[in-house]
Amino acid sequence: MFSMATIKEIAERAGVSIGTVDRVLHDRGRVSPETRETILRLVKEMDYKPNSVAQGLAIMRKKLKFSFFIIDPLYHPFFENVLKGALRKAEELRQYGIEVEIHKIGAYAVDEIPAVVQTDGIAMLPLPQLEPIRQWAKENAIPIVYYNIPTEDDSGLAYVGCDYEQAGRIAAGLCAITNNGRGTVAVLSEGGSSVISYRDRAKGFLQELKTRYPSIRLADCYVDIYSDLNTVAEKMLSEHPNLDTVYLINPGDYSVCRTIHNYSHNPHIKIITNDLTEQQRPMVESGLITATICQEPEKQGSEPLEILFQYLANGKLPTQKYCYTDLSIHISQNI
Repeated sequence: MFSMATIKEIAERAGVSIGTVDRVLHDRGRVSPETRETILRLVKEMDYKPNSVAQGLAIMRKKLKFSFFIIDPLYHPFFENVLKGALRKAEELRQYGIEVEIHKIGAYAVDEIPAVVQTDGIAMLPLPQLEPIRQWAKENAIPIVYYNIPTEDDSGLAYVGCDYEQAGRIAAGLCAITNNGRGTVAVLSEGGSSVISYRDRAKGFLQELKTRYPSIRLADCYVDIYSDLNTVAEKMLSEHPNLDTVYLINPGDYSVCRTIHNYSHNPHIKIITNDLTEQQRPMVESGLITATICQEPEKQGSEPLEILFQYLANGKLPTQKYCYTDLSIHISQNI
């Protein structure tokens, strides 16, 4: 069995000081490109591994604390799995002495926002009710990782979440596959253009229909945040009794799927949705929902905390600003 190299041995082989090797390994200080290249080559050749115990002790001495803001799953079931991912990562970080505070907030209530007295990093959705927290973090140079909802604010370390336009394009492809590239479709959703997840999904969906599936006819887009969506669905089906497919973007309550099937004149009407909550699961299993497009909610809970950990504990920036989650298609046969 071969023993792994030490920093001292790498320094001796490279003909430099231990401090020079340390600067290269931690990417700090000035080192000539030739020396850096030599040291990195030796690190690989000599199978150098950092002292994980020493690293762990150093991180523990920092006593880091993260704040994770999440919409309470009682208001939005999608966030149940986001919360699971955050809690799992928080347990992993506990071994380094890192404390993660989970702040559950209501969907709209501003007065439910807790005051953050001390934190080293924040994971959050860029919601209007969290704007005071976001401004406080900026003023105090507290790093932020956004998740689930993209933002044009370039001050965050990264965004972890869905590429919503791509999700819309996939939904258009599913409509084409399930109807042999033909038929009539409609879009149904709560919220409007101010809701980014609706706006970008609808944009991707409509563009894909126009450019790739000209034989599919778009009946209309039914979007209403104030009326009961079941009532809107009934209106949609009365105006377009021969619909083949409904792309249901952000319904809130998926019981509207039953309304669509009950009021449709087409017994084989298909419904394409997003995500996979516990309410949706039996509907997908039974075929009431034809297919649904998932966006790795647990990763949206865990990855922002991992990015904060790597940045604050190890000084590593994320390799990309937009960390898009994988999009997967679920049907009755694979859930």
